[in-house]
Amino acid sequence: CLSTWFCQCRKCYKNLRPDTLHQLSIISVSGSEQSLPATTNFQTSAPGAPKNLKINSVTATGFAISWEPVNNATEYKIYKDEELLAKTSTPSYQSSSLIAGSTYTIKITALVNGLESPPSSDLSITLVPSNPSNLESRNLTSSSFTFGWAGVNGASSYTVFKNGSKLAENINGTSYTVTNLTPNSTYEMKVASVNSSGESVSSSL
Repeated sequence: CLSTWFCQCRKCYKNLRPDTLHQLSIISVSGSEQSLPATTNFQTSAPGAPKNLKINSVTATGFAISWEPVNNATEYKIYKDEELLAKTSTPSYQSSSLIAGSTYTIKITALVNGLESPPSSDLSITLVPSNPSNLESRNLTSSSFTFGWAGVNGASSYTVFKNGSKLAENINGTSYTVTNLTPNSTYEMKVASVNSSGESVSSSL
């Protein structure tokens, strides 16, 4: 680093603790003599929050998400409705054992050298609803009957199937009147619950 007319020294320091005030002192040495130290202080920035959260899949019991990696992050924390849900060492996570039809607010933080970053932007995830239960037929006539079921948490509508084919969709209530039937005939009826994340497995009567 010595020069007769000019001196320029550079040193790169890695793996410093983020969001910390550091002090750096430099002395010059020539033979047995050394200068007084030149001292400077500098502040490392806080770890960046995870970005670009993405929903990869949603089911009735869980979801899969991923996000952009944070430099030097050794761990990520996943928060569900402000409570810690899980930890992972990779920028992705798959949950399970959640409540069908429920909506959750997800946030992610990154750990860099032991410090936790600010949280990511909120990611709202609504699970697919569960399939309808308590199916029944009532008000039977020779050419019609009413097909009913119990309401499902998180469902915005229902789809009805007759003998494997879709009969009606976007049904807001918990019953549907099936008409134009043939007397003395047997029909297989199914119903599925629906919301913005998808359609449940159908239930059969």
